[in-house]
Amino acid sequence: MNGSSTAKQRGSYGSAEIALAYPMRQILPSAPEADLLLRYFSGYGEGIPDYDQRFDPQLRIGVQLVR
Repeated sequence: MNGSSTAKQRGSYGSAEIALAYPMRQILPSAPEADLLLRYFSGYGEGIPDYDQRFDPQLRIGVQLVR
């Protein structure tokens, strides 16, 4: 392995995540105390087992019960 390929591999791991939450009670007053959640993730693994695996960009929609 030469120095240039090693240098290229360093610093190439990274990820970005953006999360937006909106109170459900703003939409439906009788809704439980929860938020609608929109989350975008792009980059390398979200946890230790996947630290070296690159994932395609993901858009997630869900409900957040605990703040």
